[in-house]
Amino acid sequence: IIVAPGATVVVSGSSSFNGSIFADDIVVNNETHRTDFQGSLTPAQANFSAVKKVDGNTPDNNNFQFYLQPITSESDPIPTAEQIAAAAAYTGDITPSTLQVAYNNGSIAEFKDITFVEDGTYYYRIGEVVGNGNYIYDSTVYYVKVVATTMSQAGDSLVSLAYSYHKNS
Repeated sequence: IIVAPGATVVVSGSSSFNGSIFADDIVVNNETHRTDFQGSLTPAQANFSAVKKVDGNTPDNNNFQFYLQPITSESDPIPTAEQIAAAAAYTGDITPSTLQVAYNNGSIAEFKDITFVEDGTYYYRIGEVVGNGNYIYDSTVYYVKVVATTMSQAGDSLVSLAYSYHKNS
């Protein structure tokens, strides 16, 4: 499968291509066995957030930091301080494999939208970054499983998302 929305895909060379191509324009210069996508692809966006309470109340400052980390298994290491700092400073495009950091705004810390354009199963870990304040930080880690599935009808495709959550104290 080649997924290249907004791009031109050129299929050439000495070997043949077998599969599907999703692109705005497809140029074929050799043998292919494929199904071209002709229609529109509507990607799906996911938005995750964390809730922060201090002694059961909304915090009076925005000093609490949370991470949203793509993982392949629960045994993947927690992000390092350097990775957290780099993610906090990152201003580029957000993909399903981007480590994100969000600060609370009141009791809610919202991560940037993640756009899914391909079928697949994606796993994330959400947790609070331990800070230097006079607080006891929450060590609870949440795991999120996202299953992205493309559904087609009348030449158009829509990516659908299903979520499941797991709390690990």
